[in-house]
Amino acid sequence: MIDKKYAYPDKMSQLLLSTLLVLSVFQPAAMYYFTHYVYAQQWPAAFCIQDQEECAFPKNISSWTVHGLWPSVNESYPAGCNNSWSLNKSTIDPLLDEMRAKWPTLNFNPEATSWEFWEHEWSKHGTCAANVSMLHGPYNFFKFALALNSKYNLLEQLGAHPFNIAPGNDSSYSYKQLEAATKLIYDEEVLLGCDWDGERQYLAQIEICFDKSFQLNCDPEWKVRRSKILSSRVGFPHIEECRKNESIWYLPIPHSD
Repeated sequence: MIDKKYAYPDKMSQLLLSTLLVLSVFQPAAMYYFTHYVYAQQWPAAFCIQDQEECAFPKNISSWTVHGLWPSVNESYPAGCNNSWSLNKSTIDPLLDEMRAKWPTLNFNPEATSWEFWEHEWSKHGTCAANVSMLHGPYNFFKFALALNSKYNLLEQLGAHPFNIAPGNDSSYSYKQLEAATKLIYDEEVLLGCDWDGERQYLAQIEICFDKSFQLNCDPEWKVRRSKILSSRVGFPHIEECRKNESIWYLPIPHSD
């Protein structure tokens, strides 16, 4: 028989135990300070315009895909906030079909699989969002980002009237056209990201900022800060803020099978 003295601690002990449990669960996450999220969607046809031989475009990749959902602060972001919290396949198994279509890696290199891409996004960014209940854990993190991709279906929304902005081999648009369209779609300023082939710039990425409650009311300077991060990047992919005085080309996806 269990001694009731130990089975039912006094109220002070219960309060202390509850406090310790809460701290053990939430204290590490509370240290991952950030002020907003950057959510990035990429257009597969232009995401690696300078490295086409390195990319693959299966037929199930048919629209804008997720690049990432990144907890951010000022001109940077926390990264790798819990290295012991690994991504387990069984955790996100119900999402895999959707992730293959909406969150793939486009790099053809067999060493750069979609799974490695997802592991990177989770370990670097997802673990830093763990103190937000709707993003707590890999399943919630990926599911929420996929839901944003469905909500902002850019292929349909840009192509709808009155914008009529659709991909094509001869499709080019001004920065002002794309800026006006995306402002109406998101009801917020966005960052238009482009890739270049030395002669033309191609629409490759669109980024939006959410506050910590996922409201579109970020500090207007987020866009300036984010553009500095893009301009300082080197290597693959080659994306910077689109140039405002040049046409922006919106190519169709060149499917590889």
